Amino acid sequence: MASSYEIQTAIADIIATAAPDAVVKPRDILGKLAAGDWEMLRSAEADGARIHGWIVTKTADTLKANRQNYAEYSPRYTVWAFLQYATGDDTTNSEKEFLDELDDVRDAFLQPLADPLTFALPPSFDDIRPAAEGPNGKLIHIARGVIVLDGVKVGCE
Repeated sequence: MASSYEIQTAIADIIATAAPDAVVKPRDILGKLAAGDWEMLRSAEADGARIHGWIVTKTADTLKANRQNYAEYSPRYTVWAFLQYATGDDTTNSEKEFLDELDDVRDAFLQPLADPLTFALPPSFDDIRPAAEGPNGKLIHIARGVIVLDGVKVGCE
């Protein structure tokens, strides 16, 4: 079985492919964001650098079954998406861009995935909101999603 960090990195790779303009970090750096250090998520997009990124964190490793020869787990990874506000109109705006990117990432997890993500379910985004948490109080779209690897077996059968 792949290590937890190898799985985290594989999740980040899929997100980076689905959201090519975003900066994707396969590790927990949320403390830096809480401290106001958002520069690691500043992208070099054609319309000007702005906060646009994803962070992957491991949040649970729940035991589903413990048998004599194997254990079955459902590891959970939280994916965090961030996009700085941009003004626009009803057809082109940062909210639409953000929601479209969330859809693109979810869709990327619908296709059959190779190891170590064979058992990965698409992310369920349970918290999508605007916040004034960006650099210098800038408005930012934030989403939190959960990716579950359902029924990973460890040991012999």
